[in-house]
Amino acid sequence: MEEREAPPLEQREQLIADMVPIDPSVYSVGPNASIPEESFDESDDVRSWEGGSTDFSFDDADDPPPASIELPQPEVVESDDN
Repeated sequence: MEEREAPPLEQREQLIADMVPIDPSVYSVGPNASIPEESFDESDDVRSWEGGSTDFSFDDADDPPPASIELPQPEVVESDDN
C-alpha cells in the first residue's frame, strides 16, 4: 500500500457529519426490508501475484489409502506398586 497523508481534521469532521447512520433493520430478512444503496472505493491498481509455488490441486494418480491397517499387539507393562 502506498503511504499517504491523513486528510486534515476539518475534512474528516465534515465527512463524519455528512455520514447518514444506517438503520440495522435494513439488513433484516423481513419481507418489508429494503436494500440500502452502498458505494465502495474501487481501484484499478491491481497487481498480478508472482510469488509462491503452493499447489493445492489433487493428484488422482496417488494410491488410495489401505482398507485396513495391521497394528501391533499391545505389550503388558507390569507395575512395581504391588
